[in-house]
Amino acid sequence: RRSPRPPPRPPRPPLSVIETAKILPTCHRPMSSKRKVKVLEGSGRKPGVGNYSEDEDAAIKRRRTGGEAYSSIALSLGRSVNAVRSRGQRLMNPKFAPMGQGQAGVRRDRSINWVDEVASAMQRLPNQQGTAHDVIAALKAMGHVLDESFKPGTRNTRGFALVGNVLSHPKYLQFATLQRPARLGQSGTVVQVTHGGQGHKASVRFQNGAVELFRVSSLALAASPSARQIAAGASVTVTKEEGGVVKVEAGPRNKPCTVYKYRPELTPVKAVKSPGTRKWLNAKERKKG
Repeated sequence: RRSPRPPPRPPRPPLSVIETAKILPTCHRPMSSKRKVKVLEGSGRKPGVGNYSEDEDAAIKRRRTGGEAYSSIALSLGRSVNAVRSRGQRLMNPKFAPMGQGQAGVRRDRSINWVDEVASAMQRLPNQQGTAHDVIAALKAMGHVLDESFKPGTRNTRGFALVGNVLSHPKYLQFATLQRPARLGQSGTVVQVTHGGQGHKASVRFQNGAVELFRVSSLALAASPSARQIAAGASVTVTKEEGGVVKVEAGPRNKPCTVYKYRPELTPVKAVKSPGTRKWLNAKERKKG
C-alpha cells in the first residue's frame, strides 16, 4: 500500500538585500552608482558604507526632525549610531555651514599673490600688527573682494581661512605671532572658565584689553589668595609665569584672536631669474622673419 503524498511546501519568501548579497559572489553582485533608501516603508537594515548619498541626508534630516532616535535611523541605514549622529548634527546645526558640494561663493583669483597683499595690508595697520580680522578689513579697504561664504563643516568664512592660512603658515616668517609679555604679579578679570582635556583653565582680560589663557593653578583671587574658587567675573592675580601668544578680543562674538606682527626684515628674498640663453633659429624660423 502506497503512503499518501505529502502536501506541497509553501513558497519561500523572497530574500532580503543582505541575504542576496551573501549568496551571490562578488563578481555577480549588482552595482549601483547611487544608493537609495526607502524610509517610509521601513525597508530594514541596508549596507551603508562610504560617503552619504543625497537620499540618506534627506532621510536623516526628515526623520530626526520628526523625533526619531538616531539609533533607529542608524539601524535602517546600516551605519553606526555615532556616525549618523555626527552627520545629523552637521546637517541640522545652524552653527555649521550647510554640507554640500563645497562650491565657493566668489571664484578665487589665482593671479593674486595673497602673501604680498597681506603684507601690504599689515603695513597699513598701527605698528604693523593686528588680528586676522584687522587684516581682512585692510584688504577690503584696498579693494579686494573676499569670499564671505562659509567653508562646509566649519564656522569660518573662506576669506578668513585664506588670510589665516597666510598669517599662520610656518613658511612665511615675516608674519610672526606676538609673544605675550610677562604677567607675573599683574591682575585682571576672569572672562571664562573652561574644563577640558588639558586641565582647568581660565581666560583673563587685562587692562590693555588683551585676553590670555592661564591654568587655574597659576592664578589666585585678588581678595583671598588662598581661595581657589575662580569663576567668571572674579579679579585674579597671576602667580606663575606661562608662555604663549598675545590674544585680544576681536571678531564675531568677541572671541580671543591671535595678534600677528609684520616683520619685513624676515621677508624671504625672491630669486631673480637669470636671462635665458639666446635661441638659435632654424631655417624655417629664419624665413618667417
